[in-house]
Amino acid sequence: AQPAPAQPAPVEDDVADVRLADSWASAKSLAGRPVFSQPSNVDPSTRIEVHEHASGWRSLVFVASERVSVQSKVRLDGGSGLAQPYAMPTEYLKSMVALALSALADVPRLERVLVLGMGAGSLPSYLGRCCPEARLVDAVELDATVAEAAQGPLGLDPGRVAVHVDDAAAWLRGRAAAAAAREPYDLVCVDIADGSNRIPETVYSAAFLADVRASLAPHGVVCHNFHSGKADHDRRLEEACAAYGAAFPG
Repeated sequence: AQPAPAQPAPVEDDVADVRLADSWASAKSLAGRPVFSQPSNVDPSTRIEVHEHASGWRSLVFVASERVSVQSKVRLDGGSGLAQPYAMPTEYLKSMVALALSALADVPRLERVLVLGMGAGSLPSYLGRCCPEARLVDAVELDATVAEAAQGPLGLDPGRVAVHVDDAAAWLRGRAAAAAAREPYDLVCVDIADGSNRIPETVYSAAFLADVRASLAPHGVVCHNFHSGKADHDRRLEEACAAYGAAFPG
């Protein structure tokens, strides 16, 4: 039998400054003290870990045989132990929030928010706090282990975010089928990628976007994260733009 591959060794020197957080994980090393480690519910060959860093920071780390990646970073409040919503070091999440809220600037009350693809919960946590009139923030996460990490050592506030463990497209389909009996969302954020960091075609298909539209209020906004800069990323982005144009004409 072949010996098991050696796991990356912990890094002795930790990083307090979140601006250096990209050094918290690489193919050769893991930084911080592990406080949670469980197999992924979606891909058992990948471990979902939470690492504790200085100054209250924690990182959500995906550890696979060929790749180690930091998925999210949160900072815990020393008193409550909950994640601090405004401590959001991930730049693309800041962009999503800024675009979504600026598009909804004329809406007097942002009451219902849906986030598809939760991760550590930074996005729904921030939206739940910066929009105090929001009565409900739903977050849908495919991986039950990620949801467990978010609601446990990553400090997601259960009083502000309702977590649903399910496939986003299936969950949205079920909700759209019962849309007549449910209030629509003011904002839907989509932040879903597969294990290779590709945007799945299922989350910009005609059927998926029809369900998104059925779940939106007339003034509602959709904010969808996509990658670019590589041929495959660019192709998916171009396809998605065409699909959105068809689903939301005018």
